Amino acid sequence: MANMVRHAVALAGILCSLSVELTTQSRAEDGISQDVTYAKDIAPILFEHCAVCHHPGGIGPFSLLSYQAARDRAALIADATGRRFMPPWKPVPGYGTFRGERRLTSGQIDLIRRWADTGALEGHAVDIPESPSVSDGWQSGEPDLVVTLKEAYPLPAGSNDVYRNFTLSIPLDKRRWVKAAELNPGASNVIHHARIMLDSTGRARELEAEDPTPGYDGFMLDSAHFPPGHFLGWAPGKGPTVQPDSLSWALDPGTDLVVQL
Repeated sequence: MANMVRHAVALAGILCSLSVELTTQSRAEDGISQDVTYAKDIAPILFEHCAVCHHPGGIGPFSLLSYQAARDRAALIADATGRRFMPPWKPVPGYGTFRGERRLTSGQIDLIRRWADTGALEGHAVDIPESPSVSDGWQSGEPDLVVTLKEAYPLPAGSNDVYRNFTLSIPLDKRRWVKAAELNPGASNVIHHARIMLDSTGRARELEAEDPTPGYDGFMLDSAHFPPGHFLGWAPGKGPTVQPDSLSWALDPGTDLVVQL
């Protein structure tokens, strides 16, 4: 059965040196419980690094916003984080740091393993941090401008990848400076990733007009390009990056957005 794809793009203007063994030892000597619990130790990790995908309606196959859900999958979480399969983060360590980095520390991975191996205790509910606010709408707040496809694209059933390019006209009468771009894909379960590019030549618009269905096929985009110094894209779990004013990019009248899904 075909999937109907709609999407919109929004534009808007003490590192601890003690090892776990030493910390545990000092707790035991002070008579403080050394149990690893969900409330105190694990929930903060899951909320910060996992909830962006693992929330109700998110791209993750299950939510991790409750103790029960995490306890039922404690061994799975320990295995996935121990292999550094989760949370997904491609850059190899040792080559600089990145904004929004999701890589877990060795200490965090060790805590999750100990928690799973010692019964996945809940702890005191009062210690659970506030659950993160996850919105299915615009992640960076109300946009200054929203551009949307005029009609849905019918994605045919099948197992092959489909590269489809969509042209979205931008109603501007003067140059504007953009500090954030966010894509709301609609049917995110059928979209692997997206690239958001600019075309000031009108060529993308011509190619789309020649195709009877919304958009046009093609992996390479000859006339479209990224804003200088920027890579605009989307993948499941990726939130928008809001740039400082000094790193905003120019958007001129007559420029189209070309979104490749």
